[in-house]
Amino acid sequence: MLRKSFVIIGLVYDILLIPLVIIFIPISYFFKSTSKYRKSRASIIYLFKTLKKSNQRSILFYCSSVGEFEQSLPVIDEFKSNGYRCIIFFHSKNGFDYCHSISTHEKYLTPFDFFIVWSFIFWIVQPDLSIINRHEFWPGFLISSQLFSAIILINYVVKRHNSPIRFMAVSFSKIIFTTKHNAQVNQKYFYAGDTRNDRLIARQQQNVVEANYWRKKIRNNLLDTQSLVVIGNCYPEDYDILFSISNSELNQYKFLIIPCRTGFNYKHPSYIVGNIEIEQFDWSFHNTIIWETVGNLFEIYSAADIAWVGGGFSQGIHNCLEPAYYHIPIIAGPNLNEQTEAIFLQKESNLLIFKTKDELISLLNGNEFKSFDNFVKHITSSATNIILETLYENNYSRKKELKSST
Repeated sequence: MLRKSFVIIGLVYDILLIPLVIIFIPISYFFKSTSKYRKSRASIIYLFKTLKKSNQRSILFYCSSVGEFEQSLPVIDEFKSNGYRCIIFFHSKNGFDYCHSISTHEKYLTPFDFFIVWSFIFWIVQPDLSIINRHEFWPGFLISSQLFSAIILINYVVKRHNSPIRFMAVSFSKIIFTTKHNAQVNQKYFYAGDTRNDRLIARQQQNVVEANYWRKKIRNNLLDTQSLVVIGNCYPEDYDILFSISNSELNQYKFLIIPCRTGFNYKHPSYIVGNIEIEQFDWSFHNTIIWETVGNLFEIYSAADIAWVGGGFSQGIHNCLEPAYYHIPIIAGPNLNEQTEAIFLQKESNLLIFKTKDELISLLNGNEFKSFDNFVKHITSSATNIILETLYENNYSRKKELKSST
């Protein structure tokens, strides 16, 4: 009876979605952003031709883009090393392309969110689990998963107020692994920490040579009296504050901007240099450079004297763990979005907040920054291990297939 109810709900959802897609597709040809979104939806025919049934036990992962993939990677690698077939669906083509560039994982772009399409995908894959990282929730996926697979949320950030789609995701999920202490609302919530810690520890160890190379190239011609500020995941609101400051007000600083996806098309002043090759970095002639690169921010932070983490004036601060691993001071807008690591760093005075242009100038000119110890020492356990062991203890995995992460 319950399955029949989900089928009815899913079909009603599709009936409502069909006219919206029919309207969206022709309109999308007239706008760059909508055209990009349309092109990044996977062809249904391609999916059905490419996805193959397998006798191998499988896990389906749903990631939004690059950051969510990086965050999920320790869990993906652990399941794959234990014999599972791991299938990753990306909502963003940036995430898909980045995954292709660094790994051989089986990956696909998501189709339009039709219940019937997802049901066929689940029927073909037959996953033991469907793991959603963080917050990428779509009704068609959620409803169809109820017919075929248990939903697990990892790295979930608990909010005080849930939107309808978040409420649906939480209600449909069997287990929710949260990054926030004391967030257990009922027995389905477990505190695991953030799997980004596991990923960054491994990445820092693996990419020492690459980080040193980039640091040398990026800091080319930088004077001893000058400091480099890397603005990671720069949003339009971060741009607005930076570009309202004249060069004379912060002439001892150079700024390297790494835009977020929505910041790629920001109309910057003509005197700002953008889209250059790493071999062309020359601070003798430029105070600000915009570098539209994806997936390399962690290594780029190694070149910074100060990290300005974007998003603090809009959706909420982006990932501040990455610069913390290099022990450099961090500045950001006031919206920390209840992120555990951001609140911890602010409490330790390693993350300083500014709200206006004048506060930023005062902050950078005030020499209030202090060095801090290796952030890794504050991590007491592996979130990946906690997730895998909890899934086993709750009968969602087989113990013999779970190995400790290193």
